[in-house]
Amino acid sequence: MKAAVRGSDAVRPRRILVTGGSRGIGRASVVECARRGADVILTYKSDRMMAEQAAREAEEFGVKVEIWQLDISDTESLRAFSEKIDNGPQIDAVVLNAGVWAGGRVGTIDDDTWWEVVETNLFGSYRITKLMLGMLRRSEVPSITMVSSVVGITGFPGDTAYSSAKGAMVSFAKSLAKEVVRDGIRVNVIAPGFVATDMTARLSEGVPDRVITEIPMARSGLPEEIAKGVAFLVFDGSYMTGTVLTMDGGWSL
Repeated sequence: MKAAVRGSDAVRPRRILVTGGSRGIGRASVVECARRGADVILTYKSDRMMAEQAAREAEEFGVKVEIWQLDISDTESLRAFSEKIDNGPQIDAVVLNAGVWAGGRVGTIDDDTWWEVVETNLFGSYRITKLMLGMLRRSEVPSITMVSSVVGITGFPGDTAYSSAKGAMVSFAKSLAKEVVRDGIRVNVIAPGFVATDMTARLSEGVPDRVITEIPMARSGLPEEIAKGVAFLVFDGSYMTGTVLTMDGGWSL
């Protein structure tokens, strides 16, 4: 069993992988990890220009940033990703942020859309985790941080597929935390509430305003705020594993 690293004696993560790092919470997490002094690998699915913009922003902190194309739902893309992992330098922490959203009530959402949401968010997280475990076991301060959602805990009407996938990610993380703790790997979850991103901008007219009326802090969150929570779990949460950190302005109260 690997000895647990304690408090201020901990070695800092030197290289961090952030999936879905070209926009939104992922992009903000790339920049925040860079601000904390870590080199970063960010993955993107299709928009290379957005990924390059995120990389340039992070590089302003004097760190090294790599950009890798990755579609977590595509087997060939995952094979290429696996080869890069096998042939690359050590990675100390993984932030699993890549995912998709599609709304629709049970009576209207089609089966293909349902499974796309569940497969990408849940099965994609499992596949990346499985590929990364060997390398993480070689790190002095290994961790996995999964970006779930508060609707995976509370539910939300019209969000059954997304809520199901994000809720299952929480259960996956808690079980995984128990499996890999003997290897010194910490596994935690961050559950953002309603955050101003490209995803929430696609909601039907009137939905954002209605949601904000239900939030005690009476506003949406910012990606940069959530990124600080991600960085806390990666850099500072040395005595935390299996934890769900909720950042939702009180929405789930």
